[in-house]
Amino acid sequence: MGKPHGQGRYAALGRARAGLRAVRLSTLLSGILFAWGSLAYALDPALEVNQYAHTVWKVRDGFVKGAIFAIAQTPDGYIWLGTEFGLVRFDGVENVPWEPPPDQHLPSTLIMSLLAARDGTLWIGTFKGSSRSTRN
Repeated sequence: MGKPHGQGRYAALGRARAGLRAVRLSTLLSGILFAWGSLAYALDPALEVNQYAHTVWKVRDGFVKGAIFAIAQTPDGYIWLGTEFGLVRFDGVENVPWEPPPDQHLPSTLIMSLLAARDGTLWIGTFKGSSRSTRN
């Protein structure tokens, strides 16, 4: 048995309209990104690459051992690293393994995701699928 007369045309028209909306939306988003892209730079374009300095931290120098799965920076400037062995707070000079308060514990030491909230709360997602909130 075939489709009722006209049903195929309406379905095709609906798909065409949805496709047109997607094209319009992507064009709009591209325009916005293009306009804002000229306002944001990761590096100062007036400086040469050799005018920047960087420091390398290595395991043999006491840096984090193991894989780093997540990175977040809280408003106070600390960089938090979620590793296979736990959570580490880095201040740009040294790293300090984070220990939860005595009455709390993380479900796993394998930290898979981190989210720094504006209020300073650090949300910690572990391998066991649950997350915990703490104030740093």
